[in-house]
Amino acid sequence: MLAPALAVSSAVYATSTPAAAASKVPDVAALAGDLAQQKLAWETCDFGDPALNERFNVKNVSCATVVVPRDWHDPGNGKTWNIRISQAKNLDPENPRYQGTMFVNPGGPGGEGLIWGPVMQERTPDLNPYYNYVGFDPRGVGQSSHASCSYEWDSASTDPYAELKAAGQACSSNADVRTISTEQTVYDMDFIRHLLKAPKLSYVGYSYGTWLGTWYENVFGAKYGGRFLLDSSIDGTRPTLQSTWDLQPIARDRQFTMHMINWIARHDKTYGLGEDPYKIRERYFAATAKLDPFTVLLAWSLLGGAGAFSYNADYPLAGDVVQFLIEFGESEEATARTAATENPAAAADTMLATIEKQATKQQRSKIKDAREQLAPLTELATAEQQRRRSARSAETTETGVFEDPFDMIRCNDGQWTQGSAYWEDHNAKQAKKAPLSNQWGLLDVPLCAFWRTNTLMPVADADTFPETVVLQGELDSQTGWEGGYRAGTELPNTSLITIDNEGSHGLFPYGTEQVDRPIINYFLSGKQPKDIAVTQALPLVQDTKTYQSWAKLNKKAKHVGGTVTSPWVPAVAGTKIDASEAGADLLAAGLSEQLLRQRVRAVYGEKGVDALNRNGTL
Repeated sequence: MLAPALAVSSAVYATSTPAAAASKVPDVAALAGDLAQQKLAWETCDFGDPALNERFNVKNVSCATVVVPRDWHDPGNGKTWNIRISQAKNLDPENPRYQGTMFVNPGGPGGEGLIWGPVMQERTPDLNPYYNYVGFDPRGVGQSSHASCSYEWDSASTDPYAELKAAGQACSSNADVRTISTEQTVYDMDFIRHLLKAPKLSYVGYSYGTWLGTWYENVFGAKYGGRFLLDSSIDGTRPTLQSTWDLQPIARDRQFTMHMINWIARHDKTYGLGEDPYKIRERYFAATAKLDPFTVLLAWSLLGGAGAFSYNADYPLAGDVVQFLIEFGESEEATARTAATENPAAAADTMLATIEKQATKQQRSKIKDAREQLAPLTELATAEQQRRRSARSAETTETGVFEDPFDMIRCNDGQWTQGSAYWEDHNAKQAKKAPLSNQWGLLDVPLCAFWRTNTLMPVADADTFPETVVLQGELDSQTGWEGGYRAGTELPNTSLITIDNEGSHGLFPYGTEQVDRPIINYFLSGKQPKDIAVTQALPLVQDTKTYQSWAKLNKKAKHVGGTVTSPWVPAVAGTKIDASEAGADLLAAGLSEQLLRQRVRAVYGEKGVDALNRNGTL
């Protein structure tokens, strides 16, 4: 959806002496005043689900609420936010065996991280004797304090971006909303470090969490930076997040064409779509061209296929969706429904009801759940219908309430290219490169196009940036290869571990010695892996070997030999070890929710998002 208009062609570093840089690190205790003396009241955690509570409320896990200044630029104004944190505590920082306190963020932006302290403890048993683990809901998210803003717009306006413009202008100038940003969150993180009496902050961040971790390293790393893993990385050398979302449609379509469709072709006995991936792809786009785009995205999101892009173990769900959509799109009923529908959610419900009749018992259960989640939208007027009704009404001024931290953070973290004209032109070009993302309706004009800010990612200091490890899968659909490679090779003092033929998002612990052992040893000893390491992916689910999906990576992680054109080219897989799957399903669910929320907002406005929130779908 985005273009790297503000990006530079190579990384830019600031330089200074380590002592001088350390002296400039903000003193959060001094800034916080009396809040720095607060005593944390530890209690049993509530992770929002009985099964999660039972699994992760082990004896060394507890939760507390930290009170932080609402605005670290003006901490003395008396206003505060509450930040909910969890800690899995294994030893005191004074213990000679202590190696660090590891903070964890699962991404988003806007992902709930409270559970990730105990999740990471479960995922990394080799580190448990030496580390404490901290999870937290960042400001604006989950059990921490939230911000919101109201705005007014003319619902009868012929401008399709009238509501977006009103929301962007009102919310970007709202004092509370401006504090929901990565810049403010890294101050919260260091303040939590201070209250826990941790001498340094170590970190594992996934996806957007890599951007958060990089920002912390740039501000506090010279003095308090410990050991950092940036997993499935955003390009932290960029000044804003715009280039990340510009790359995402390309990366999504790349995985769909080169990885997912190849896998479906290899399992013709299951899906009956043939063994030629090019013909399957052609049939898919021909069949779905007859369907409403919103219907197609709902099928992917509600039936679990969208999550398979970030968690490739769910490829069987994606295979089901591709099979469903091809068979339905090629049916006579779909042909009869090629005309535009007044309510795309109702059309989607009709499609799901038709599919349900031919589905297996297990599939019927999933389809039934999907229809129940979709129900609130089937009777709701679309944004266009609301506009037409307003045009016939004497009163056309409407009030909206915006409270989504996803866009607050994206837009507050650095100004994107402003105005709709640029984005309409850009999206038209992107549509040709990313037909799946275009079909899903994800190439729209972003709220950030109408959101002004002067904040930018700080420039990395080559002398003081902590030693860091970036882990990147070649076919990641969310944080595309180009951004992760650049972060791993252009951030100073950073090593890069790559996984050839891997499409999952959020990888550590991965399950091979080649990937996991260097990272575990790094956290235990501080010894950084070599500059660039190229490893091989494990076989995909139901495969007995790893297949080459894009092009082979050489020792410098450069593609060589051209794009693979056959789905039957094997590659050599790594040596498998035991690895916890805890959290992988949470990351996959986060992707599905993010895509669904974005598209529902585009079709139905904030009323649609509110309806799904009330129904428990989001």
